[in-house]
Amino acid sequence: MTTWEIVQQIVQFATNLVSGTAALVGLLVLVIRRRQIAAFLRIVTRNSLSLTIAELGTKMERLNELSAEDADQKREILNILGEVAGQLVANPSLRGSCADVTTKIGTYLRSPHRLTEPLKRSVIWQIRETTRHTDVKDFEGLMRGNE
Repeated sequence: MTTWEIVQQIVQFATNLVSGTAALVGLLVLVIRRRQIAAFLRIVTRNSLSLTIAELGTKMERLNELSAEDADQKREILNILGEVAGQLVANPSLRGSCADVTTKIGTYLRSPHRLTEPLKRSVIWQIRETTRHTDVKDFEGLMRGNE
């Protein structure tokens, strides 16, 4: 065996030893810090719900500006309500808690003549309160460390 081959084997052994040590340290950190890592991952995944709730809030503000008594505005209201219903149904965190309001929206989309200004405002506030409650429950779960 040449000197060069011996040096190569020593370097290879050293790099394997360093890689193995780094992997063990990484696993040890995962085991020791698993709660903190899990909390971080929950925060990252919670961001999706927060974005949806923020978007819904913006749509609720837009709906507040429109009147169900005006025919042109009523068409826009129905379009926005259709988007809102789609978001509520597609989001697993909101689907169950918003089932009633999604049903109401579906009724108005199928029969637009039934939508009045007071009913529109009722739907807006039901969505706001339901999403607020869902957001609070989600935050409480985050603080307790549960999903």
